[in-house]
Amino acid sequence: MAGNPNTPSPCAGTQATLPTQCACSDPGVVLTGQDLIVADSNLCPRRLLPLRDSSGNVIPGFVIYTGSGQQEQVIVTNQPSIPVPAVVVGSGQSFGALLIATGVAGLFQVVTPPGAANLFLQTDGAGALEFAAPPVATVPDPLSIGTLNVATALNVAGLTTFTGNIVSAVSPGTIASLLGIDATNKFVSGTVSLIDMAWFYETSNGATPPGPGNTFPNSGLYNGQNPSVAFPLYVSGGIASVGTGGTQILINVTGTYRVEWSGAFGTNSGGTATPGLGLIVNGNLVNPGPRGLQTTGPGNYLTTQVCGTHVAQINAGGYVQIQVINPNPAGFTNTTAPGSALNLRDVGVTLTRFK
Repeated sequence: MAGNPNTPSPCAGTQATLPTQCACSDPGVVLTGQDLIVADSNLCPRRLLPLRDSSGNVIPGFVIYTGSGQQEQVIVTNQPSIPVPAVVVGSGQSFGALLIATGVAGLFQVVTPPGAANLFLQTDGAGALEFAAPPVATVPDPLSIGTLNVATALNVAGLTTFTGNIVSAVSPGTIASLLGIDATNKFVSGTVSLIDMAWFYETSNGATPPGPGNTFPNSGLYNGQNPSVAFPLYVSGGIASVGTGGTQILINVTGTYRVEWSGAFGTNSGGTATPGLGLIVNGNLVNPGPRGLQTTGPGNYLTTQVCGTHVAQINAGGYVQIQVINPNPAGFTNTTAPGSALNLRDVGVTLTRFK
């Protein structure tokens, strides 16, 4: 019933002792109410006592009276249930206050959050609710992960350190590209060549390729002279090029080089000789190379092959040359006539740079 509990009842002073004989006047009708009044059948205010079970425990709920004709009943119920309207809010949308029920009395109160940003509804150490700043998150550094399974893509923008073994599924196939680190210490993928090579050969009268026929541009060289190797048959990585006078091979890329050279001496004059070809690096004879043995008689043409191998660190701007070693023993003369004396028939140089 709605009404004012402070209005004196016509039966004031008798509620505790009298049953329901007192006649009460009609309280009238109101549209809004403030308090819930417990009244008897004569609309007189009465005290509402809690309902207890056989053990004396209070039974929760509302104590209501139901009656029809000669039948009356007092029961405890949680009905009627008042539906609470749902409020739907979006992300970041302010929705105002909260309605909460406090204590065992079940009283409803409106809670207005503090007027501050970035506060969270959480419990304190005693389990009570409060609005406060979020707790500080603790993340171990470095983050330790036992097993990381990535199904799609792993994008790493910062420094990545691997202290264990990197294991991946291995399948047969041909390597198309490799993973490595560039000059700025970043991961890159691409193809890798472990060596660069160059091959230089003598040229004759400007002919390309070398030759032709019985033209031998280096045949008449004397002891200590440098044969021409002016024609590059192959160069990879731009490691070398032809230098001064066509006798030098310029080194364009600093690195560790394996230098291999070879040549053939020929004669048809009698006598014995041990001709050779040595290697010069930056003007110094660094490897005289092995000697060839040549013995022949009149009317017999004979050639002997000589070659050499040398490994050295050569900086960009340096050069290599081949040097004729022809001691000119008895029976041989240094001359340009191929048919009468010891002469250099051909010469070539191969460079291999290891990366």
